[in-house]
Amino acid sequence: MKAAVLKDKLEIAICNVEKPVIEPKQVLVKVELCGICGSDVHAFTDLTFPPGTILGHEFSGTISEIGAEVTGWGIGQRVAVRPCGVCGQCFWCTNGQISLCPTHMETTLGLKTPGAFAEFIAVQEYQLYTLPDNITFEQAAQLEPLTVCVHAVRLADIKLGDTVLIYGAGPLGLLIYQLVRMSGAHEIYIIEKSNLRKKLATNLGASNVYDPEEMDSGVFTQQLPKNGVDIVFECAGVSETIQESFKVVRKGGKIILLGISPHPVSINQFEWVFKGIEVKASIGYFVGEFEVAIDLLRSGLINVDSLVSNIIRLDDIVDEGFMQLLSPDNAAKVLVKP
Repeated sequence: MKAAVLKDKLEIAICNVEKPVIEPKQVLVKVELCGICGSDVHAFTDLTFPPGTILGHEFSGTISEIGAEVTGWGIGQRVAVRPCGVCGQCFWCTNGQISLCPTHMETTLGLKTPGAFAEFIAVQEYQLYTLPDNITFEQAAQLEPLTVCVHAVRLADIKLGDTVLIYGAGPLGLLIYQLVRMSGAHEIYIIEKSNLRKKLATNLGASNVYDPEEMDSGVFTQQLPKNGVDIVFECAGVSETIQESFKVVRKGGKIILLGISPHPVSINQFEWVFKGIEVKASIGYFVGEFEVAIDLLRSGLINVDSLVSNIIRLDDIVDEGFMQLLSPDNAAKVLVKP
C-alpha cells in the first residue's frame, strides 16, 4: 500500500509499504480522509518524531478487516477513530486521564505507531466509534482536534460572562472560539496575523479580531474593567504569544497553554507569580471527551466545514499540504485522501 513516510527534516516520501497485518483485537481501517495537524508540521520541520514514521492521527474511514476477537463491528462500517493509545493499567488510565498515560507517545497512532497518511491502518478495537449518518468523513477527520479543544475548554472552567482572549486563529483557535462562545463567554478577542485566518474567524462571527502588529497589550488591558481578560487560550505555540499571555491576563486569571512550541520558551516567572496567574497545560483529552465532540458535530453546534482549505491526494501531501501550511496565509486545515 502507499504511505507518506517521514524521512528527515523537510522530507516526506510516498512509499510502498506492507499492508498492516491485524492482531486479534484490532481492525483494519481503510482511510477515507486524514487531516494534517500542527504536530505533523513540527515533525516535518523539526523531526520531532522518528524518521520512518507514517504520520497522521486525525482521520476517518471504513472497516476493511476484523480481528478474530473483535465483536460488534462489521466490514464496511463507517468509523471515527480516537488515535490516543493507552496501557489501560497505569494511575492516569484508571483515572480516565488517558493522554497522560506514560505509553501515550508510543501507542498513539501517527506519533511513533504507524499513522493514517496511508491507504490502510491497524486500529485497536477500543479506539473505534460508530460514525453517525449525518457526520461526513470530512467532518469526522476533524473530530480529534475538536476533542483536543473540548478538553482545553473544560480545563478553563469558563463562567458565564467571562472575557476570553485567543492567540491564533488556526484550526484549534477557531474551534476554541466556537466552544468558548457556546460556554457563555461575554467578550472574545482573537489575535491573528494571517489575513486568511482572520477572515475565517470573522466568518464564524468573531467581531474582535486583531492583528498582533496593531495591538498594544498595555493599552488593551487598561481598557478592560479588570485590567486584563479572565482567560487566555494560547493556541499559536510561539514564544512571543506565550510571553504576551502573561501580560494580557488579569490578576488571578487563567492561561491555557494549547499550542506546542518545538523550541524552549522563556517566561517572566516574577510576572506569573506576582499576578497570581493559574497556568494549565492542555494535552490531548480524557475519557468521554471524544464522545462529546461527536455529539457536538452530530447536533450541528460546531462548524468544521469552513475550516477546510483543501482536500488533496496522498501523492501531493508535501507540495500541496505541508509546504502550504508553512505559511498561515496559504491554508487552515488540509485533508489528505489516500
